[in-house]
Amino acid sequence: MSAEIGSLRSGRGERRPLWASIGAAAALNLPFIVCHPAGTLVDLPLLRSLAVGLVLFLLPGVAWVGAITARRRAVCPRPLWVVCASTAVLLLVLTIVRLVGIPLCGGLVFNGVWLLTNVGVALNFARGGSPTWGIEMRDRSTQLAIALFLAAFGMFFHSATRVVPPMEDHDFDVLGCGYSLVTRGEPLLVSDHRTVYQFSHPPLAYLYTAGSLL
Repeated sequence: MSAEIGSLRSGRGERRPLWASIGAAAALNLPFIVCHPAGTLVDLPLLRSLAVGLVLFLLPGVAWVGAITARRRAVCPRPLWVVCASTAVLLLVLTIVRLVGIPLCGGLVFNGVWLLTNVGVALNFARGGSPTWGIEMRDRSTQLAIALFLAAFGMFFHSATRVVPPMEDHDFDVLGCGYSLVTRGEPLLVSDHRTVYQFSHPPLAYLYTAGSLL
């Protein structure tokens, strides 16, 4: 009887225990709690960088793609969909903050992304979607994707912090226009190149850099 009460029905007609949805939602919220700008619980650069990356690229998209495809026979959300949805959530928060006229700060944007992520989680639950948003953790392709992601992240982090020395290109060309991009929507940067708009890198790279700085 308790198993019947504590369960929900997924879009494919399977019985899903309620505790699975609660556990998956808690796991999704963990990176937000660990690296919140108001107070970092774990200050290890590797874990903080990983948490920020998950918040920017993965978690909002997982929740929203799962909610949108809750009643469809989708085996696993495509990575491109997840990244695009995550970027859309960040852009929506930045747009709302600018339209309302609230001073931009990291905590405000972070909380906005966090809130919209959980709206996606709630919609997925309300629509009877999978507790893991269509991601089958026991699937070999999913396990391989996670392993490849962690391996690539580890190599990039090591290269960025231990191999590549501080360079002007990193400090000015990539980071310099991030502030104006998220506050004014323009990649403005006055530099020794005698230009006002900085386009030495793709604009999306500036957006993600500014988001990670926030």
